[in-house]
Amino acid sequence: MPEKLNTNFVDHICIAVKDVKQAEKDYIKAFGWEEAYRYVDEPKKIRVTGFMVGPRRLK
Repeated sequence: MPEKLNTNFVDHICIAVKDVKQAEKDYIKAFGWEEAYRYVDEPKKIRVTGFMVGPRRLK
């Protein structure tokens, strides 16, 4: 049985969506968040928008 990993924090959470622009609008409307950063990861073929939720990143 593998050894249990203990951690004291969460660094970031990722949520996959089909439409990143619509998800941005939904999160801003629902939670009042503002985007902290955006980038495109060409090798993985993904677009990322990050939000800061307190000291944690949600992307």
